[in-house]
Amino acid sequence: MAAGLETTIETENLAIYVSGGLAKSHQILGPFHILGPHRHRRSARNDISVKSSKQLLQSVWGAYIAIASGAHEGVSVTRDPSGQIPCYYACIGSTWVFASDANLLRNVPGTSFTIDWDELTNLLYFPGHFSGRTAVTGICELLPGETAIIEANAVSICSAWSPWTFCGPNPCRSELDAVELLRAAFREVHEALADWFKHPIVTVSGGLDSSIVATELHRAAAKAHCVNLFTTSPSGDERCFARIVTKGCDYPLNEVPFAAPSIESYIGSQPHLPRPTQRFMANSSMELFRSESLSGCHDVILTGYGGDSVFCFLNSSLPLLDLLANNPSVRDLRLCLNALAAVIHRGA
Repeated sequence: MAAGLETTIETENLAIYVSGGLAKSHQILGPFHILGPHRHRRSARNDISVKSSKQLLQSVWGAYIAIASGAHEGVSVTRDPSGQIPCYYACIGSTWVFASDANLLRNVPGTSFTIDWDELTNLLYFPGHFSGRTAVTGICELLPGETAIIEANAVSICSAWSPWTFCGPNPCRSELDAVELLRAAFREVHEALADWFKHPIVTVSGGLDSSIVATELHRAAAKAHCVNLFTTSPSGDERCFARIVTKGCDYPLNEVPFAAPSIESYIGSQPHLPRPTQRFMANSSMELFRSESLSGCHDVILTGYGGDSVFCFLNSSLPLLDLLANNPSVRDLRLCLNALAAVIHRGA
């Protein structure tokens, strides 16, 4: 067992070792051991009967891994759709081992992993393509919303959650309905975050995404501290906008200078990742945020990352191809071509 891990459960066919932070959030719900901060949806009672991973994901949301062990069904591991807690796995000897860090798998006695050069080539050539295969032979990733079922000497992967579930008839009769639904979702999420975390640090730029995070936490009466990164170039200095947001929320703001890291420091900060990443600047800024969080004894870092996906500001044309495949009318084709031209222009 790796140093610093605690035994949460240990039976004949299942052992769970977790860090102290996850141990504090461990909860048993039906057959599931839930590891990570989570919350029942308002429509679900705390004693709700949950028997399957799909029921679990419909009833509970947050950042967690759920593990279940049955007498005849084998062991299942489910990763929540947000993907905030990593989950990697490998077959070591005759045992399937799951971990939140690929380095933990590498440190298991008797392991010897090598680079998967074919997958590494695929990742570099097709950065928009993403699968459970990593660039390390023998190590796979359980993707967000997936369940791994371990039986005997095999693991089968199935989808327990899909965005297509929410792609039915449009529930909004007007733009105002859409605004209210989005606002309600924001409020529910940030009320839950305010319940779980008592001393959050919020990264603010003054843009839409991070401003929503800060203002919704303020509305939920969270005691947050804000951080803004700025550069010597005017294009990277948004302090004036961040100050407006934090003043409105009555939150303290720490302004931290940021400079692009060297290649050497970047590579040295990412040895635990089993595949290359394009998030060069984001990973570097997160290191600064972690330093601020540790120095201020904060218990979570909240950002506006991912907002582009929520508001469909995408660099991929795949959603447009989906639209064409399902409704290839002339009007849709014109809309797709216009949107694709905008994507190409933005990437040029």
